[in-house]
Amino acid sequence: MPTNPAQAPRVPAHVLPHRTPAQLLAVARHGLTEATQTRPDGLRYAAAHLAALRAAAALLAARARPEPTRRNRVTSVWLLLSAVAPELDEWARYFAAAPASGPPPRPASPGW
Repeated sequence: MPTNPAQAPRVPAHVLPHRTPAQLLAVARHGLTEATQTRPDGLRYAAAHLAALRAAAALLAARARPEPTRRNRVTSVWLLLSAVAPELDEWARYFAAAPASGPPPRPASPGW
């Protein structure tokens, strides 16, 4: 992680969150608590996924420098996380591939 703010990765300013990293982490922590108290179905998964998004946003807020750009495309927080926190690239790729709405359906085979 760069210690000099001038070395911080630059990301489009419009994708940075409007909350502080501490606020985002508190909301993410609350979301994980909510997920653990939810029945084990798609809602639990969705709550946990949302908490992960908020934690990733906290990292972006803490580590990235805003760069003025035009809003010409949607940018995934997971792609930005790989640039801002390379040590979390494996997790970023995992969440980028996972559906946000719920776990993928499992085959109806005895092996599952």
